[in-house]
Amino acid sequence: MPLLEKAYAKLDQNYERIVGGMGFEGLRTLTGMPTTYFSLKKGKDLDNTYKLMKRLADKNYPMTTPCCNNGNFNGLITGHAYTLLNVLQLSTGEKLAHVRNPWSQGEWKGDWSDKSSKWTAATKKEAGYLNANDGAFFMPLKTLTERFAGASVALYQEYKGYQVINAKQSTRTVKYTVNNPIEQELYIVGETWSNRNYPRNCNPGNNYVMYLFDSNMKRVGSYAFIGARGFGMSGKLGEKMPKGDYTVYLINQSYRSQTAMLSLNFYWADKKGSAGEKKI
Repeated sequence: MPLLEKAYAKLDQNYERIVGGMGFEGLRTLTGMPTTYFSLKKGKDLDNTYKLMKRLADKNYPMTTPCCNNGNFNGLITGHAYTLLNVLQLSTGEKLAHVRNPWSQGEWKGDWSDKSSKWTAATKKEAGYLNANDGAFFMPLKTLTERFAGASVALYQEYKGYQVINAKQSTRTVKYTVNNPIEQELYIVGETWSNRNYPRNCNPGNNYVMYLFDSNMKRVGSYAFIGARGFGMSGKLGEKMPKGDYTVYLINQSYRSQTAMLSLNFYWADKKGSAGEKKI
């Protein structure tokens, strides 16, 4: 681990440049996999948030989640990143999150914590409950979505298809076409140098936006912003996309003063397609 940390610091100039940050930054750098961040919506859309998190957890994708929206709370530490191990629904209907503090100590102390009176022998068996001071704990999913801002996820799996296009863009908009030969997961990551790769007094000024559209020119997901963090991702999280042709628009919002230099990384889960630039 110390050697890995040293290599990461070298990539980002020095140890001072790796203080703090978001989970998705480390996940992308360490795995090279499609990586993104999604909002937990402050608990206001719990059913859909649970479905999304469950879909990702069932695929065993590594996830982290930053705490907290309103300061320290019942053992939770603000400004600290936790590992999101799983989400589950008990036979009682209660939705729980299984979380781990990477310090291996310091756990949630509220409902469904290790010492909570809410546990029964049956629910312990359902959840895989273990009473140990190991940093891992359960907590109500509703509380997590209210207290934690969002989650980072690396879509870590074997991809049967991969293609990279190195772009040097001095115009505002460039269009790319992407063929998806079968129904499968498809992700596009636009990536350049992040602010961390430079000294603090040097700002690369990344200001790029990427949009993905299907064959009916309906936008797929939200736009991807490629800014200070150095990358952005388009695609449907943990979901297959229909067979067909897709369009990517890469927009250099600073084209009057800066040439965008970045790579477009295309990932096909089951069968490789193709991607290329198309004149507008």
